[in-house]
Amino acid sequence: MENIHESLGLLDTYLRIPTVSNDITPETTKQVRAFWKKLGLELQPIYADQPKTTSVLNPALYGLVEADRPNAGTILLYGHWDVQPPGDLTEWRWREQSSPPFDPTYFLDERYLGHDAAQVLGSLEKTELPQALVVARGSADNKGQHLANLLGVLRAKAAGTLAWNVKVILDGEEEVGSPNLKAIVETHRDKLKADFMVGSDGPKSDNRPTLLLGVRGLLMVEVTCRNTSNRMLHSGNYGNVVPNPALPLARLLDRMAEAASELGQGSENFRAEVDKFFPKNLPDRKYFNPFLYPTFNINSFATEGYTGKGSQRRTIIPSWAEANIDVRLTPGLDPQLVYERLAELVEEANRQATGLIFEIQQSSACAASYTSPAREGFGWLKENMEKYWQEDLRLIPLLGGTLPSDAFTDGLGLAAYWLPAANSNNRQHDTNEHFVLEHFFRQQEFYERLVSTPLD
Repeated sequence: MENIHESLGLLDTYLRIPTVSNDITPETTKQVRAFWKKLGLELQPIYADQPKTTSVLNPALYGLVEADRPNAGTILLYGHWDVQPPGDLTEWRWREQSSPPFDPTYFLDERYLGHDAAQVLGSLEKTELPQALVVARGSADNKGQHLANLLGVLRAKAAGTLAWNVKVILDGEEEVGSPNLKAIVETHRDKLKADFMVGSDGPKSDNRPTLLLGVRGLLMVEVTCRNTSNRMLHSGNYGNVVPNPALPLARLLDRMAEAASELGQGSENFRAEVDKFFPKNLPDRKYFNPFLYPTFNINSFATEGYTGKGSQRRTIIPSWAEANIDVRLTPGLDPQLVYERLAELVEEANRQATGLIFEIQQSSACAASYTSPAREGFGWLKENMEKYWQEDLRLIPLLGGTLPSDAFTDGLGLAAYWLPAANSNNRQHDTNEHFVLEHFFRQQEFYERLVSTPLD
């Protein structure tokens, strides 16, 4: 139990450091590095020689834990130390108890245990502690997950059983799309050489041990339509005189959705590869089949005249309408080519429109990534997961969401595997994000065994 007691205190300390992507300062970075240094892990900030964006310039943190045996292989272990903004602070309530995002709060079922980790340890029986949970931003995404992994690595090192060189890279910009990670990896490619990459992010599937082989990519764009009035106009006096941009924009979005679906045919080779390893009659296919195709999603649609839900309506013609879009991409689809196709549709709309101007702007892009089960490391990982967890794995070829896996698969040519550690209902990105402690404790033990097991 000593390791459990110690690790809960460490989790509590780590979660109290507010590392929201857009608010990270040099002092925040020092705090995080000091935390890891106390654990014996020296993490150095690394940057890109030519960053892709200067709006956020948080460093990635790099470190190395050397193996206890000669001629050992090398694992690149990924996590991210930045977190999502907390959102509405008044919504951070669990079981009717205030649970501030950076003041970890502990519960067991309906029972409020307090904000003090030491008090929690003293108030619970040994068998109760794993069933407790902590509510805090970053608990599941991603501080709690990579802390569990690295504690396992450091315990193997302390025991003299570490069978791998473990290179650590903690991304500081994941929650804003990892805009500079690929450039950071390119700048430090020699330092980051490894046999394969392993990361833990996202939830487990149905709380079962889960092994992910890939992630969908992401293209984010803003599409606008405006008329030339530059102001709101009376809908009676100007109806049929000045065009309303809302419906033409909606029609354009419909054409874009059709184009995204058509472009999905470019992933046929990927889907054929999946069918080779995952038979179509496999029961688990229902959990990932929708993710084998691209998705065109409208995040928001707004017009100049919107006054808020429930407020009084004005009978006007707005001068502009805008939509924020995310396109989830599958392997084989180049984000830039998809963007260019959407831009072509915008130009086509401009040629056909009278009195309207359409515009499109890209905000971020990340390619999809997939690692075949035939690649190095897969058999070793699968065997070790089955031995430890003693139950069937949920093996998923492609996550519906997006992680910066392409920085390693495309940038370094590595096989990349994702082993989520968080409970399925952890509410990441939402208020009341939480981590069930059983998953935190068991992930440490699993990783200690994993990195103590050589490939041969």
